[in-house]
Amino acid sequence: MIATLEGFTQQMVPVNGIKINAVTGGSGPPILLLHGWPETWWEWHHVMPLLAEHFSVVAMDLRGAGFSDCPLDGYDKATMARDAHEVMVALGHERYVVCGHDIGGMVALPQAAIYREAVTHLAVLDVPLPGWTGWETTTARLWHFSFHMNRDLPERLIHG
Repeated sequence: MIATLEGFTQQMVPVNGIKINAVTGGSGPPILLLHGWPETWWEWHHVMPLLAEHFSVVAMDLRGAGFSDCPLDGYDKATMARDAHEVMVALGHERYVVCGHDIGGMVALPQAAIYREAVTHLAVLDVPLPGWTGWETTTARLWHFSFHMNRDLPERLIHG
């Protein structure tokens, strides 16, 4: 089943050598929403209509999630930040707000650092940030990081 949201359109945007699923709606200053793990753009479906009253909302599936392509590599956060930035540019948004939750926050932070002229505001929600105090201690306790790094293993275990 493909989830749809009234007042929003879904499209595949070719960027950075892959296709990224983006869901757009509303009008006003642009805001990009980046989901957490193991979620998709649908994570934001309750707030998107509210935001669309004031913003041009873009919620996308990160590479490897939802309907976006799943290449063998490119899962470092700088590459994923490039994906997200190129989606916004392809949709005609040269300057925008970015809000990332969980893994999306890990993408939003380098996106704001790399594309400083484009990102006007940044919100990072509910995530330890790589390179900051406590990152190594925090991630050492998180078994699912290593588990999901095993190519196709999680998918094989939950298939069907």
